[in-house]
Amino acid sequence: MCTGTFGVIAANAEGANTEVLVARVLLKADAAFSAKRYTQPQYNNAFDRYNAVLMIAPDNQHAKRGLQLILQRYIALANDELEFGSVHHALTFLAIIDENYSRELAAAASGRTGVFALTAEHNRAVAALRARVAKHQKVQPPQDFNDLLIKVYALDASALSAKNTKARQALEQIAARVANTDEAVLIHARNDKEGRWIYQTLNSATPTYRVRGDIRLAKKPAIHLLAPL
Repeated sequence: MCTGTFGVIAANAEGANTEVLVARVLLKADAAFSAKRYTQPQYNNAFDRYNAVLMIAPDNQHAKRGLQLILQRYIALANDELEFGSVHHALTFLAIIDENYSRELAAAASGRTGVFALTAEHNRAVAALRARVAKHQKVQPPQDFNDLLIKVYALDASALSAKNTKARQALEQIAARVANTDEAVLIHARNDKEGRWIYQTLNSATPTYRVRGDIRLAKKPAIHLLAPL
């Protein structure tokens, strides 16, 4: 058998293996979506799995459609919360959208086709949601750190930079909740120094309890509360 034939066989085998892997990951992604594990728990959710497929097969339409459906679900969930007057819950879903889709929405807004193939219609839906949230925020009560349905708390960037009382009080209230619920924290910080300060402040607020979690770099500071480790 000639060397060229070996090359063709190897290429075909590699392609077949890739197809099997993609199919397997898509199956898990669809299962996570059906179970409403859209972006949590970390690494075992529909968003991460659809994204993983696109890293292997960038043109996979099933994965792109899955990521679009996740976005649509969060928009619908946020709008539902606004109907019930729950601005904080709507903000939680909007924060998740911003965290996971901001780059793709920006691409769609400029007329470019991004990895997720979002459209101008997706952009309009998010813009409409943002406008509704802003309207409801005009009469916004303080953040409820004891509402167990709220899993994401945006942190005031200016207050964090100043390390002032406002920033410390918010972190102290989150730490008090975590000490009661044993939730883990995923700190979103703009840099390592800020992340370490947030973590130290959380632990200082609960001297008899050690807050457990991790730090991730992000443009918008926030604390995500996760299931106990």
